[in-house]
Amino acid sequence: EYNWHRPHASLDYKPPVSRLGLSVNNLVGLHT
Repeated sequence: EYNWHRPHASLDYKPPVSRLGLSVNNLVGLHT
């Protein structure tokens, strides 16, 4: 589980812009 959580932290570490884009993508994907 730690290995899986490790890469996740990297994404979270990225700038807020990336997080925002991912959030929007997630919302769109859920909406579609």
